[in-house]
Amino acid sequence: MDKELFEQLMQSMKEAIAIAKGEMKPSRVFTVEPPDVKAIREDYKNVYEDVKILEDSGLKRQ
Repeated sequence: MDKELFEQLMQSMKEAIAIAKGEMKPSRVFTVEPPDVKAIREDYKNVYEDVKILEDSGLKRQ
């Protein structure tokens, strides 16, 4: 590993430690919303029912 890359990594680690200790604020924060599991299951159920109707009518996916 070249010296410049090593120095950048060391600086990043120092910043991460300072952020973890509350001594420094992060430059950005990412927020991830939890998925709506109930809606996903309902959508999947609807797709499953559509496929079942097609299969029952004699049409099959290829």
